[in-house]
Amino acid sequence: MLTKNEITHIALYASRRSRMTLRTGPVAGVSAGDGQGIAASRVAFAFLGRTMGRRAELARCALVRPDSPEVPPAVRDAVDNRRGPGASLFHPLPL
Repeated sequence: MLTKNEITHIALYASRRSRMTLRTGPVAGVSAGDGQGIAASRVAFAFLGRTMGRRAELARCALVRPDSPEVPPAVRDAVDNRRGPGASLFHPLPL
C-alpha cells in the first residue's frame, strides 16, 4: 500500500484450519518522514462474508484492549508481537 506519507506491505497467510475465516501475517512499513524508521507487526484479518453489511461492520470497528473478551484467544495469540530469542515477526504463527 502506498500513501503520501508511508509505504506498507501486508502478507497474509491462510491456515489449514481456518481457510477463509481468519488470515494472519506480518505488516511492515516505512515512513516517508525524515526519520524513515521501519516498523513491523503481526496482524489478523477476519473474513466478513460475501454479502456483509458494510455500514454495520464499520459501526462495529473500535479499539479494544488486547485482553478484552471481544477478542478471541486465537486472534489474540496471532497478533502477539512478543517473541522469543531468534523468532521473527515475519513468520506467521499457527492458529
